[in-house]
Amino acid sequence: MIHAAKRGAPELVRLLAKLGLDLTVTIGRADELRSEIEAAANGTRRRSLVDERIPRMMHENHLLIGKAGGATVQETIAAKCPMIINHVVAVRRKAMPG
Repeated sequence: MIHAAKRGAPELVRLLAKLGLDLTVTIGRADELRSEIEAAANGTRRRSLVDERIPRMMHENHLLIGKAGGATVQETIAAKCPMIINHVVAVRRKAMPG
């Protein structure tokens, strides 16, 4: 799942494609990445999905690689789909009045 870590996404897809894996790549709203991702897949069997099919995708795949967003992590747990977290979004905390 490609979200916040867009810069490294084509390289990650390229490396996974070299392993001969079937890939399901979601790009969310990052349409500008579509051609780069397709080129990086280099003929590997892959599917591109839109967000509303994500829960189904998690049940159909063996592993999810993506950011540590709360909803994504909870959905992968519910689907019993292992996850590799490749991007952590830092939480900004407001200073406590003192």
